[in-house]
Amino acid sequence: MMSNPPGYPLPSGELGDDDIVCQLVYLPDKPEYWQALLGALSYMATWKAWERDNDKRGKDAASNWREAFELTMECWRMTCLDDLKDDVAAILAIMQIPQACCDPGDVTDGDQYTDRVEDGVGNVPQNIVDAGYASSTSDWDGFDDYKCMIAHVIVDQLVARLNEIAPLVDTAGGILGGVAALAGVLAVIFGTGGLAIVFGIVAGIGATSLLYQAITDFGLVESLATKVTTNHDDLVCAVYRADGDEDALSALNDEIDELFTVAEALILKNMNLGPTLKALYAGRYDQQDIADILDTAGYDTADFTCDCDQVGEYLDYTDFEPMALQSWSNSGGSLIDGTGVGGSDAWRGTYPNHHYIRMTMINLVFKEGINSSAGDYIDIHRITFWRNNTSTRLNYLILDIEASPTPWDYSHSPMVTSYELVEHIFSTPLRVYHGDIVAEFSCHGSFSDNVFLDNITIDYDYTEV
Repeated sequence: MMSNPPGYPLPSGELGDDDIVCQLVYLPDKPEYWQALLGALSYMATWKAWERDNDKRGKDAASNWREAFELTMECWRMTCLDDLKDDVAAILAIMQIPQACCDPGDVTDGDQYTDRVEDGVGNVPQNIVDAGYASSTSDWDGFDDYKCMIAHVIVDQLVARLNEIAPLVDTAGGILGGVAALAGVLAVIFGTGGLAIVFGIVAGIGATSLLYQAITDFGLVESLATKVTTNHDDLVCAVYRADGDEDALSALNDEIDELFTVAEALILKNMNLGPTLKALYAGRYDQQDIADILDTAGYDTADFTCDCDQVGEYLDYTDFEPMALQSWSNSGGSLIDGTGVGGSDAWRGTYPNHHYIRMTMINLVFKEGINSSAGDYIDIHRITFWRNNTSTRLNYLILDIEASPTPWDYSHSPMVTSYELVEHIFSTPLRVYHGDIVAEFSCHGSFSDNVFLDNITIDYDYTEV
């Protein structure tokens, strides 16, 4: 039986810059058909929809269709007379939202009211420096910590907005208050710890209307909030790995496309991501000092980490907060409040008492809910930690890994008098079996001093035999 060639036939010649035309389309009026049509249009915006050729023109055709699909979504159902009355009412409601002033919304996706920022290029935005998140306009290391923090805030506010919208959805699938209610939600960005930071950022009318339509068509709000939470770290890292606000927005949208269905992505990508991300990245939105608002609300870069170099399936993180060993065995050392990175808690070992802290494979995988058995093993790809010594004396800290067939150890000397990040990456993963030691940090030397450890990360794969 002859199989059909993959994909729709490609037009001849160069592709990717064709004119866009508008056509009215009729379809049976059932929600499933609406969703099917959207899915088909979205599929043609991917290279997989098109036939393969040596010049790989499918990606050019997909790019052209992506532009057409975006234009389609901007005016989705706006030609239906039944919707015009609601849309006019929504426009008036959006114009009356506090802080929106005379502008019915940010139709520039944040560009009009924020500054473009590219990591390491030019100066760190002055608002971020003034808020204390960077020490100077050349302190890009400080900005990197700030970017990690706002990456978490961006994802947290997505979840908060979804949860805020959920009570507005009635049992029939509609939204109480219509587009105006949605616009009100989009005018607030939510952070962590129950803090609400009002930015006054309102999406363009078209985006708000599209979000309204998507939510009422697909009814995914509550389950979508849970799914965003599940994929929190992947979304954070998409932003954190990017260079610049525009690249970060593009990377976030791409990650959403990767992790969520077409219907789910449609909702998430129309929740005012552009203005929100760019305002956080630049530290300002129009006349609002966003960095100062974050600082006043208590946002501290030390409260956020971005372990975005993960290689293995599992990433174990220990910050000893609040004052817990978190499955580590302790011999002689102690937990000390306020002595860790950013003023958090830390483990303290003392020279020359040879104090140590140790993690076994059994305890490590148990933190993931795994009860390992004899013969099971892990492959360690990476270990990072922060170390600090109270003097420059010739004491040293040893990290031991009971790897098989060859144990691995490393002596960290000389010590340092302020916190330093240490990273060990193993191009050939270290294999540790059931019951063996994954990591042991021990103090060695002849002088009486202390060493502090904090924020230990173990990146690994687990294999059940």
